Amino acid sequence: GVERSLRSPRASFRSLCSSSDVERNLKRQSSSSNPCVNSYSCRSHTCGELRSEHVGEKVKLYGWVSHKRPLGSTILFIVLRDVYGRIQVILDQPELVAVASAAPMESVVEIVGAVRRRPDIDINPAMETGELEVVATAFRVLNKAEKLPFLVHDKGYNVQREQLRMKHRHLELRTSHMQRALRFRSDLTLSMRRYLMEEVGFLDIETPTLARFSPTGAREFIVPTFEPNSFYSLVQSPQQFKQMLMCAGIDRYFQFARCYRHESGTSQRQPEFTQLDLELSFTTQADIIRLVEAVITHSWPTSSWPHLPAITAPFPQMTYDQAMLQYGCDKPDTRFDMHIHDLSAGLAGSEFAPFRSALSANDGTGVVRGVRVPRGAALLVTRERAQLEAIARNEGLTVISARLDDSSQWQSQLQSKVASEHRSYIDEQLGSCAQDLLVLVGGQLDKVASTLGAIRLESARLLQDHGVVLYGEKDFNFLWVHTFPLFEMGKDGIESTHHPFTAPVAEDVHLLDTDPLKVQAQHYDLVLNGVEVGGGSIRIHDSELQRKVLQDILKLELDDFEHMLQMLADSCPPHGGIALGFDRYVSILAGKKSIRDVIAFPKQSSGHDPLLKAPGPLSSALLAERFLKVLPVARTETVEEGTEKE
Repeated sequence: GVERSLRSPRASFRSLCSSSDVERNLKRQSSSSNPCVNSYSCRSHTCGELRSEHVGEKVKLYGWVSHKRPLGSTILFIVLRDVYGRIQVILDQPELVAVASAAPMESVVEIVGAVRRRPDIDINPAMETGELEVVATAFRVLNKAEKLPFLVHDKGYNVQREQLRMKHRHLELRTSHMQRALRFRSDLTLSMRRYLMEEVGFLDIETPTLARFSPTGAREFIVPTFEPNSFYSLVQSPQQFKQMLMCAGIDRYFQFARCYRHESGTSQRQPEFTQLDLELSFTTQADIIRLVEAVITHSWPTSSWPHLPAITAPFPQMTYDQAMLQYGCDKPDTRFDMHIHDLSAGLAGSEFAPFRSALSANDGTGVVRGVRVPRGAALLVTRERAQLEAIARNEGLTVISARLDDSSQWQSQLQSKVASEHRSYIDEQLGSCAQDLLVLVGGQLDKVASTLGAIRLESARLLQDHGVVLYGEKDFNFLWVHTFPLFEMGKDGIESTHHPFTAPVAEDVHLLDTDPLKVQAQHYDLVLNGVEVGGGSIRIHDSELQRKVLQDILKLELDDFEHMLQMLADSCPPHGGIALGFDRYVSILAGKKSIRDVIAFPKQSSGHDPLLKAPGPLSSALLAERFLKVLPVARTETVEEGTEKE
């Protein structure tokens, strides 16, 4: 490397300004495949489109100064960057060198020059334009950059300082990884829209954002008006509007809908988010599943995002009960096995006190279930095994972890306390092997299921920390989960599992009067890699059935739903639909850990926006105009242990 840099003084600069990762992220964005990006613009070309056929041409370029390096006092190399790519520029005229040298990094500039081929020794294969350079004949600073709070490039980028990055989001959006993500999102949106409109005849229809407060579902954002005690609510979904469109005879509707929910923030949640909303008439659950699979497969972006593997439909399906039994959750990550098994039947006669106590829990309806952690006995240290057990103990459940030695024998005192026939039964059911860790949990059914689901996921995380490869970065496992319970018992009585407009399966309608908690729903979720990316249902289209659900079962005031009941009574056709969480979907495909990395202007997990300093207070005059008054509240701020306050 030293020898080469001595031969070519530009070599070290080439390695500095050219990041193969950056350039790969900018590939397939060059305007050479889309020349219209130069229309209505002062530039002749973009930085990313120059190729060998442009050698000898005079070009006018605009962009940001990404890197600079002087070669002596008479020559200056810079890399000019725009959203389409990068190009190396040489300035060898003293007056141009002086102006460019004084321009800070990230200044936006205009360059006029001629394209020429680089010497063979200086060709940079890591850059799309690496065979070329532009010899500048004019250089003009359009806007000088002030001192920036952080460097705008991908190498050495401090991804931990989220508060700073979000306060200066416009600078972060200059980085190739953010521009790549936003372009990817835009392309995916267009591809889905084209399929729905051009191939299967859907109409793109906007629905209101301001609506009436709904007493069901998530906490809604309230919008005051200039009338006393008169408020709008920001819609948490277009649910009621899209059902009205079906009654109106629209037949097939979609939109990329903006939705709002006041929930605690996570990496997969934002107070405002986008969902691909679909609704159609005269359809079935199977029809909608096939439709969504067609939308996904036809828009699957292997050409613009080549790291994605090809996918095929139909996607696997399982019932809600199967998911809870085998995976302990209704959105299972099927990229790895580690299935949960019910051991209750084989342990019914066990004299081992923890098993006996667990099975007698909840008036004798308790269960014992287990999961096998492959090589967990060999890899997980005492602290990590205790961490898994604590998940169950924190729920008040019985938990036992058994380590298997090199000869598949149970270690510790369990060897003598658990009867050999029961040990053999557990080993057979779980498929035990040498050096495995067996985690057994007993108690009330629902708690055991969800707790083992959490233990399964935490075990997988710990194994990966120890270098065990359970799945690859390019694994994309879609799964449909269906046949959910229509209702569940909440704190204040029976609640809808999905929403109150979901239809029951026809065979269970008679149970609405006698045992509503046993009624199954025509409800289906789409899961991708353990994340729910979509949920939908066949809707109730009979007004009397809808009235029974709202009034008799959910005990809701009908005044809030009279418009829906009237709409259904006005000969509403059978219909159903689904909403895909578009932010989540894009983030998974793009390999991002947070949906904030595929949204141009997201909020923090707290819901705050440091860029605009929102939300913010209103003046007394504005509050009075809206008939509002702020009451003093003693506020105690708490931060969960192990979390960082933003």
